[in-house]
Amino acid sequence: MNTIPKAESSSAEKQRYDDEWEETTMVVKLNGVLDAQGLRESIEKGQFALRRAAAAEPILQIGPSLYLGKWEHQVGTDIILEADHDKSGTTLKMVSISDRELIGEKALITNPTMLSQRKTSATSWEVFQEEPVAHEDAAVNTDMTVPPNIEASRSEDKENTFWRDSALAKREKLDELQCVNEELQQKIDEQQTKLKKVEDLYTAFIGCLPNAEDARSSDDQEKEAAKE
Repeated sequence: MNTIPKAESSSAEKQRYDDEWEETTMVVKLNGVLDAQGLRESIEKGQFALRRAAAAEPILQIGPSLYLGKWEHQVGTDIILEADHDKSGTTLKMVSISDRELIGEKALITNPTMLSQRKTSATSWEVFQEEPVAHEDAAVNTDMTVPPNIEASRSEDKENTFWRDSALAKREKLDELQCVNEELQQKIDEQQTKLKKVEDLYTAFIGCLPNAEDARSSDDQEKEAAKE
């Protein structure tokens, strides 16, 4: 852990504060659409600051970008190591150890009233004044200042799009099946009409034939007349 003693004014005070240390390093993780090269350049130029560090949700500023942060409380520690590659292999050198972690979500600020900026002669880069940076006063996207999780929001949008597309596809399939059903019903009606016509023709044909009993009686009469 990168630490410094709180007091070194005298040997007595130094002895008293031997076991009291103040942490000077922390791990910062940034989420959102990021420009890695821009971040590196801003950090190398010293264009970064932590606003409202004592608050539960501090604001981290790197260059012109703001990140709404929250302290991550976890069991364990973060160890930052520097790798040195040489002929003998890879050796690791400890840079720092820290058990304090800050998670930052990139703020998409669209409210022009809070974009009041000022120039600092020390760094010659634009920074936001701390007073109007209260995240509840900013308008981001629709009704949120900073999305709690941009990636989760995108995933939810994709899921909604998937279900919407699925519903449309099912609707189109149902319409297609409905059209096929109507065509089949039309063909069935046509076949029934043709069958009715055949039945009518058959009935008419049967009606034109002589009655079998009448034909038999006529034959008997002819035979009797021949005998006489």
